[in-house]
Amino acid sequence: MAIEYNMELSTSEQPFELATVLARELHTDAPSTNDQGVSVVETPDATFFLSSSDSVGRQAIMEAYGFLPAVSVWIRLCPLEDVPQFSFVLSCFRALLHLIAGDAVALYAGEIPILLRQRGTLSLNSDYPGFEQVREAFELAHVPFATQRIAQL
Repeated sequence: MAIEYNMELSTSEQPFELATVLARELHTDAPSTNDQGVSVVETPDATFFLSSSDSVGRQAIMEAYGFLPAVSVWIRLCPLEDVPQFSFVLSCFRALLHLIAGDAVALYAGEIPILLRQRGTLSLNSDYPGFEQVREAFELAHVPFATQRIAQL
């Protein structure tokens, strides 16, 4: 069974443009586009799906976090025991935050917030079950952050 995370981003970038930059950052092949118009980036450890945020998701993010996302990034991990999966996800989140200057929220299972960036301030969710691992990863990467309780969608 695959594990999924997603990140909702406020950006002027188009999904395919962002997928191209993400593929370059991950040192993998150029993205493709599937029949639904979703940009796809594949790595040995995960598949990334980038698309315009849907209207229902946009409204939920606006109500919960105060910004309208333009791009949704879904990360589907390959269920391998020997891959440090969550560390990989966190490095992908950091890369996306580095690429995009706007507001963003990263979610587990589409509703449990891991981190939130609003108006340039990054906050890690102290209620997230993997909070200590998230905190440690961002400290080791020398990424400044605050901690707070972030409401679920």
